[in-house]
Amino acid sequence: MKNLTLIFLLFLLNMVLSAAPNAPFINLTVEQGLTSNTINCIYKDSRNFIWLGTANGLNRFDGVDLLSFDEFKDKSIISILEADSANLYIISDKNLFKYNRASRHNSLLRLNDVKNHHLKAFAIDKNRNLYILNNNDIYELEADSKIASKLNNELLLNKTLKDIIIDNDNICWIICYEGLIKYDLSSQQASMYDAPADHKFSCFTEHKDTLYIATEGGAIFSFDIETKHFQLIHRVESSYIQTISYYQDKLYVGKNGNWLKILSLLQNEEIA
Repeated sequence: MKNLTLIFLLFLLNMVLSAAPNAPFINLTVEQGLTSNTINCIYKDSRNFIWLGTANGLNRFDGVDLLSFDEFKDKSIISILEADSANLYIISDKNLFKYNRASRHNSLLRLNDVKNHHLKAFAIDKNRNLYILNNNDIYELEADSKIASKLNNELLLNKTLKDIIIDNDNICWIICYEGLIKYDLSSQQASMYDAPADHKFSCFTEHKDTLYIATEGGAIFSFDIETKHFQLIHRVESSYIQTISYYQDKLYVGKNGNWLKILSLLQNEEIA
């Protein structure tokens, strides 16, 4: 699960809110109204609002004011996505919500035939369908539906699913301990690419035709979508990489703790 530390939040806010290369950081804590100093996720919507999912609720930041939402008080918000011009999809560790930003109406959505919820991540395709990782299964929520159904492709069963990305070609990529799964949403065909020996994948990000995959042991691999080839590109001093993001030829690597590493892909070295 992606769990961004506060320092990672500050770096990302600096990137999305400022075009100036040397702009100062913005310091947001519970003293400024943040619902928790533990940041699980950050999402920038089409209106340029920054949504912050924390261990204790939901915040929205417009560059000046920080709002909190009572509807999500005491909920650990894991991930946020824009469903359409009015609604957000929001997951906590136990529930999936559709939240109308205008009316502030919050709808609880359901995963079919699920008794124990442990939501991890989700992604949305070009048809606005939502794909949700729950425990070791993946569920599809069709646009405007209120109930998500389990996908039963054999390759998707009995895997320790960790993270999900849907690329511009509407291909769903899923990482698990065992490796990388490619799932074609149109044909519903799946392919498995085994993780390099002795490595367990934890999180990933994408840029163009490359996936950047971090492991629990601190290794970072690139995966060429065209050649289907893994390449070890770096190791960081960490027992567990919790989150990784791409921005302007750099990888921002966060640990579930108190540091952020910045890796220059051009120089292939840590620069911060």
